Amino acid sequence: MIDQFSRPHISTLALNWFDSSPPRDGIVLVLEEYWYDRLWNRLWGAYTGSKPYEWWWTKLEDLTTSTPSEYLERNIRWLVLGEDFIQGSRNPEALQAYLDQLLLVKTIPADKFDFPVSRPQEDFHAYRFEQPDYLAGFDYGSTLRLMAYDLSSNRLTSGETLSFRPYWQLKQATPHNYSMFLHLYRQESVDAGEPIILAQFDGEPLHNSNRPTSTWNDLSEIYLAEPLQFGIPADLTPGAYVLAVGLYDYQTGARLMGADDTSFYAIPLIISGEN
Repeated sequence: MIDQFSRPHISTLALNWFDSSPPRDGIVLVLEEYWYDRLWNRLWGAYTGSKPYEWWWTKLEDLTTSTPSEYLERNIRWLVLGEDFIQGSRNPEALQAYLDQLLLVKTIPADKFDFPVSRPQEDFHAYRFEQPDYLAGFDYGSTLRLMAYDLSSNRLTSGETLSFRPYWQLKQATPHNYSMFLHLYRQESVDAGEPIILAQFDGEPLHNSNRPTSTWNDLSEIYLAEPLQFGIPADLTPGAYVLAVGLYDYQTGARLMGADDTSFYAIPLIISGEN
């Protein structure tokens, strides 16, 4: 009992997590008559975070009557539910098959939190209705993995702004706060082994969050934040380019090396002349 009641309440963990790195986009879908169905109600609930999440109710039996795309059309991007709702549904296999279409971003295991005594203690899950645009699966040493990314387009015009969002996974906890760089190179300079930086961004891997990599501690979580806006110089000549995604220790400048001793993940781009 001492161990159980010394744990933080699940509502505290869930709301603190939502107020950290996850993007502040879309509506949170919750199941009607569940214990956390009012957590995101600022007037009657517990959420006092800085991100303006809205919420919507649905009944468990109605959840799968809309496709993920239909939810996204309504700007519903998050689904939160407990493992007990999955196992207690009329057809748990069918419900799990539906959930497998979604992106499981965060699971808070039941043994990490206190729980309302009126409910069975089960894992808490946070899903996202949309999958990433592209898979990457690029490992930076034994520490971090670029699992996937969103990209507004791989064909742009000079002077345009590109939208990029990385999806990270932690392979091994680290005490270091790594920085991310985005560099724009000409493909020919990369092929020659001497990439020349034409545009760049440097900042945290979750660029507008409050979660530096030293605070990441969940190997099963997918770490994502707001999309990053990256400007393409207006004076570029048309041709093939590379958007390079890398990680480095900002104190030493040492890069985390990827497979085959490469220091960045390369995303090919085609850039045409300015409109």
